Amino acid sequence: MIRAWRWSERGLVAVPLPDGAAGQAAPGSQGKGAAGDAPVPDPGEEPPSEAGPDPAAVAAPPSEGTASASAVLWLDVRAPTDDDWAVLRRRRALAPFLWSRLQAGAAPYGVEAAGGTLVFQALLPSGRPCLVMLAPGEVTTVCDGEADEWQRLRERLATGPATVPRTAPWLLYFLLEDVLHAYGDHVQRLEHRLEPVEARFLRDEPGPREGAFGPGRARPEGAPRAGEGPDGRGRRRSRDPDGVALLSMLHRRAGQLQRRLNGLSEVLDRLLESGYEGSGEGLGGRPLRPYLRVLRDHAGRLSSRLENVRELVATLMNLRLALAAERTNRLILRLTVLSTIFLPLTFLTGIYGMNFEHMPELKLPWAYPALLVFMLVLGVGLWWFLRREYEG
Repeated sequence: MIRAWRWSERGLVAVPLPDGAAGQAAPGSQGKGAAGDAPVPDPGEEPPSEAGPDPAAVAAPPSEGTASASAVLWLDVRAPTDDDWAVLRRRRALAPFLWSRLQAGAAPYGVEAAGGTLVFQALLPSGRPCLVMLAPGEVTTVCDGEADEWQRLRERLATGPATVPRTAPWLLYFLLEDVLHAYGDHVQRLEHRLEPVEARFLRDEPGPREGAFGPGRARPEGAPRAGEGPDGRGRRRSRDPDGVALLSMLHRRAGQLQRRLNGLSEVLDRLLESGYEGSGEGLGGRPLRPYLRVLRDHAGRLSSRLENVRELVATLMNLRLALAAERTNRLILRLTVLSTIFLPLTFLTGIYGMNFEHMPELKLPWAYPALLVFMLVLGVGLWWFLRREYEG
C-alpha cells in the first residue's frame, strides 16, 4: 500500500499519487502551517539541542528559490506488493539489478547513489528494515509489515508552523530524527525495567551480622513477610523468582538495539560523506551538516547507554550468582556445624546403646543422668567453640 503526502507551506497534506493512483492517508495526517520569515541559524554553529531542529521552531533560510516555494513529496509504502514495486520502478530510474535487490529484501545498509537517487536501508527499533530512497523533491520509505512507523512524525509535521525548508534532505533528517527518538524511548524503557531488578538484588544481600549462627537482618516493621503481598495477603509465586530470565531478556534486547543502532550510525556517517546535491542544498552541505552531526552524536550516546545497560545486567548476573553461592555456603556451613556437634554424641550413644553385660556403668543408678549431662555439656561446648571460630 502506497500513501502519499506533500510537505509544503500548508503543512503535511495527503495527496494522490502523481501517476493517478490515489494515496491513502491515516486519520489526522492533514494539517496546515504558515511559512515564517525569521533567519535560519548560522550554519557554522552547532545546534544547542541534541534533538535537532523542531519543525515548528526552526526558522527558514533567506529565500533563494527554495524557502517559500519549496515542497517535497513523501511516499510511504507499507507491506509492498508487486504492484507497489511496479509503481516505484516507474518513478525511479534505477539499475535493474538494484531493483531486484531491493524487491528481494537485500537492500544495501550503506548509502548508494544511483541515477541521482540515494538508496539505503536502516533498521527500526522494532527490528523491521526500512528502505529509504532520496531524490530531488521526493522521499520514499518502504517498510515491511502493516505497522505505521511514522505516525508521530506526521503529527509533528502536520501541527504548528513548519518553518524549516521543505526539501527532501530536511524531510530525510526528520525521518532519521524520529527513528532516533524511537530508539531513545526503547533505551529508556530498558533502563526503567532494570532499576527495580537492581533494587531487588541489592535487597537480597545479607546483613553484616548474618552468618551460620546469627538470625540475619530483622524484618522492617510493617514490611510484608515472605510469601505475602503489600496488603498482607498471599501473593502468586513468580515464575522467575531470581530474575535471571528477565536479566537475560534485557541483555539480549540491549544487544539487539545496539547492533541496529550501530547500523544507523554508519548510515549517518555515510550521509555526511555523501555530499548529496540533489535539492540545491546538499545533504552534507552547510545548512544541514551540523544537524546530521548532532544525530550522529545522539546515536553514539544511545549506543553508550545501551552498553551501560549490558554491563549493568552482566554485573547483576554475577551478583546473583555470588549471592546464590553465598547462600549455599551458609547452608553447608550450618550442616557442617550440626554434623560436628552430633558426631561425638552419636559415638557415645552408639557405644552405650550396645548394652554389654560387663559395663560397670549399667549397675550405677546415676550413670545414665551423668552421661546425659556430659553429652549436653559437650554439645554446648562444641557449639560455643565453633561459633567463636567462624564468626571471629
